[in-house]
Amino acid sequence: MITSTTTPIANANDVPGNVGGYPVSEWIAPNTETTEQGGLSSNTGTSVHEGHWSDSIYFSKSGDTWRNPVTNQIEPLPEGTKIHKDHIFPKNEIKKLPGFDLLTPDEKRLVLSDPDNYQLMPASPNCSKGCTVEGTDRSWNPSEKVVPGGLNPDYRNWLKDKQEESQERLQTIIDKLLNGG
Repeated sequence: MITSTTTPIANANDVPGNVGGYPVSEWIAPNTETTEQGGLSSNTGTSVHEGHWSDSIYFSKSGDTWRNPVTNQIEPLPEGTKIHKDHIFPKNEIKKLPGFDLLTPDEKRLVLSDPDNYQLMPASPNCSKGCTVEGTDRSWNPSEKVVPGGLNPDYRNWLKDKQEESQERLQTIIDKLLNGG
């Protein structure tokens, strides 16, 4: 899960009850002055630096880690690496989930910004990954230049499992929002 409390995703009063299994106050910051909530780590175990919640690209800092698709290990990112917040389950697939089109604009942003659906990834592999979904005819097949040695089969399995988990969790969030929380 990636989270920061510097930029609210939506006003907590707009979201009834719990979403995604998290009380709203733990899932999103209710206002920009709140700095005590959050501080949760990404799927790689690294807390996201303050201010990076709203940034789609930044440069890695000491201590940032990622799940390397070549080794399937959690590894440090070299300082200064251009980083993206990768949607584990792609945004274009989230928009196709049943009921998504019935959500309000704020609710759509809330679902698309689910912190559990993010992982840190260097820019080049993330651009290569694009909107791929493992286990389909659109699986990620990066070039040797982007992912030297190709994807580790264990990473491919991890990604498939995480994408399925994210899809299920996001559908649950949509269903709860549509049913009043």
